[in-house]
Amino acid sequence: RKAALTIGVGIALTLAGCGGSSDSGNSTASVDLGTVNKATGSPVKVGFIGDAEAGSGALGNSIAAAEASTKYANEYLGGLGGNTIELVTCSTEATPATATSCAVKLAKEGVVAVTTGVTGQDHAINEALKDTGIPFIVSITADVDILSSKTDFVFQNPLAIASASASLLKKNDAKKGGFIVVDAPAATAPVEALTKPVYAAQGLGFELVPLSLQVADPTAAIQQAINNGTDGFTILGDNAFVTRAIKSLKQLGFKGPIIT
Repeated sequence: RKAALTIGVGIALTLAGCGGSSDSGNSTASVDLGTVNKATGSPVKVGFIGDAEAGSGALGNSIAAAEASTKYANEYLGGLGGNTIELVTCSTEATPATATSCAVKLAKEGVVAVTTGVTGQDHAINEALKDTGIPFIVSITADVDILSSKTDFVFQNPLAIASASASLLKKNDAKKGGFIVVDAPAATAPVEALTKPVYAAQGLGFELVPLSLQVADPTAAIQQAINNGTDGFTILGDNAFVTRAIKSLKQLGFKGPIIT
């Protein structure tokens, strides 16, 4: 489990923010990746599940980020205790059935852990892994079964997101907070259950704004929330999902607080 947790931390941190380089004319800027420390030991399989195929948009960037972080760990961090990390990936395609199939596939592959960043299908993944003894590692979740499990690992406290966003909205004189999340029951139901009472205790209105991954332009849904009096937004998702929502808010000329 310590080994799995180590990998999960590395992947989650990479998902949170990836470095890069810029190119302007003939000049380039690069990032110092540190001292090379290549893994040389036998491969250890680690599973990673994303909500879309790499490069397909939506939440698919998480798979590409996981692959990049694994390559970095193998070349600069000595892999996993000197062993080469072999990343096995799978896409949920944003459906519970496919998420279950992914978990079953990774278990059959013999992975030491299954990891993910932010997914609307964490409940289905966890259910499929329950009897395998394989730890499930997720960046954040509001799923009660995962939060209470002794074999799963969660890096961020979902209650902190509710309380911190409520505090920031109050500080910015907002009266009603909108929570923009992926339109999946595993995401919308627990987010509403956890956040709504916290907002009510702070005297804030609450509006859930579920966005489908299949909808390219979420502007109409966000405009409706603004029309309903929402004057501050919290966005929960990976970088591509968050970026889509922010672009829509900016296009609508929204001036209130935006929390990600």
